Amino acid sequence: MLVDMELEVMEPDTDLNGHMNHVQYIYYLEQARHTWYKGIGMPVKKLIEEDRIGTVVVHLETDFKKEARLGDKLIIHTTLAHVGTKSFTLQQEIINEQKETIAEASILNVAEDAHLKERSE
Repeated sequence: MLVDMELEVMEPDTDLNGHMNHVQYIYYLEQARHTWYKGIGMPVKKLIEEDRIGTVVVHLETDFKKEARLGDKLIIHTTLAHVGTKSFTLQQEIINEQKETIAEASILNVAEDAHLKERSE
């Protein structure tokens, strides 16, 4: 299932040249993953508190294709690419208003039983 999130590049997310800092790309991708969870009917809070499932990012690969600048309106597409026995991979793409790809990412997540982790601490 494809879930989109829209946002605008704000001043605190940029350097002195008005370019979005590479760390912000990762932050925006994280926000879009939370939007994806909500979009598929599994908000993170419900997963953790009710379903007792946690997910952990174990690998993140990002390719930066084009700069994003202050004031740019971006769309982040997030979709499920692969499901394993205990892991799943999300593919994400950030595009600008001109429909140009700004960045692409692949995120490998592992699911864990939050209840078991809690008992072992």
